[in-house]
Amino acid sequence: MTIQKFHREAYDIVLSNFPEGPERDRETRRFERAATASSARELFKQDAAPGLLAMMQPLVVSDLPVVRGPGDDHAAALMASGARIELARGQDGSWGYAGLAKRAEDEKNRAYNDLEVVRSSAADYERAAARAGK
Repeated sequence: MTIQKFHREAYDIVLSNFPEGPERDRETRRFERAATASSARELFKQDAAPGLLAMMQPLVVSDLPVVRGPGDDHAAALMASGARIELARGQDGSWGYAGLAKRAEDEKNRAYNDLEVVRSSAADYERAAARAGK
């Protein structure tokens, strides 16, 4: 939801503040899909879901040893290859796969930084337009 919100704001800023031209066209295309998605769920289904099944298939193994993680709400199942399957306890007390947490956090940070760059560029365009109008 956060990524969609950041991209929607960036998209709106680009449309309202960037002058016509290749940069505006490029930035509009870059943010349009997320900004116009009907929901965050749909955006996730388009962006992340297609690659997840192939990534998760090797994780379907039974009887893996589980080791505690940092804190009581984290653990990892250890595969014979040495790979770790990160697990976390949810608010309801159940355990689940937590291997997407870092990726999601990285993508959220990237979307935030993209928005900040768009805001800065829009301010630059506004200042330039104000100077040109004097």
